[in-house]
Amino acid sequence: MLTNEAIEVHLTYLRTGLDAVQAALPVLRDKIDLLSAKIDSRNASSTNYKAGRDAFDERMDRLTEWNAAYKRIMRLLIPSIVIIELAFIARTLGWI
Repeated sequence: MLTNEAIEVHLTYLRTGLDAVQAALPVLRDKIDLLSAKIDSRNASSTNYKAGRDAFDERMDRLTEWNAAYKRIMRLLIPSIVIIELAFIARTLGWI
């Protein structure tokens, strides 16, 4: 069993430790707030990156669609031009 004096000594040490913890709390809260702000900033950057990436992907999809349409048109247009040119040559040579 502890004496009252021993309990008082332990309580004094505990009070000193508690005072140190309470003194450190504002600093720790400031650091937590700073880290939270950094995390929020990174989240905003990540959101901006995702939005930019989505816009880029959308543009690439449109470009891919345009490229496919261009290829379809060229597949039809080039043979048509060749036929017209052959008809023009045949007419010039008097074959038609």
